[in-house]
Amino acid sequence: MKVKKIFAVATLLSGIVVACNATTMCTSDDTVAIILDPQIEGTNYSYNAAAMTWWVDFPYGRVSGIASCTPDSGSYAAAYPDRDYEQTVTGQYCYCKMTHPVSSAWVFNHGYSSTSDCSTFCAGDCGSLVHNDAGFRGGVFGSAGN
Repeated sequence: MKVKKIFAVATLLSGIVVACNATTMCTSDDTVAIILDPQIEGTNYSYNAAAMTWWVDFPYGRVSGIASCTPDSGSYAAAYPDRDYEQTVTGQYCYCKMTHPVSSAWVFNHGYSSTSDCSTFCAGDCGSLVHNDAGFRGGVFGSAGN
């Protein structure tokens, strides 16, 4: 299933003027429309393992997020909107969450052999998967707004 989400990020509106393209979306003055299409691969990614952060550059701009290592397992690329993790290292199971341009649910990456390995590799794997894996991007982008 191909999931596309369109988010309008509004700034201060002085007057309401609406512009629409032929079939897909309308935006008003001072609004930026962002289309998160999991079929579009990133152009570059990076991460900060110590801060548990990651970011991916796309042709339309940068997507960034956080990682968490928890004691809870999950299914690969599945979103868990009911889970409210901190950006922490308390287990060996890696979760990724987009925080910019919009927040997503936590999405399960995979498990590691130890909490130490998770803290070392989780953020980098989040960035790599959002960059390279359309299925994983679908889990992250598809849960945006949750």
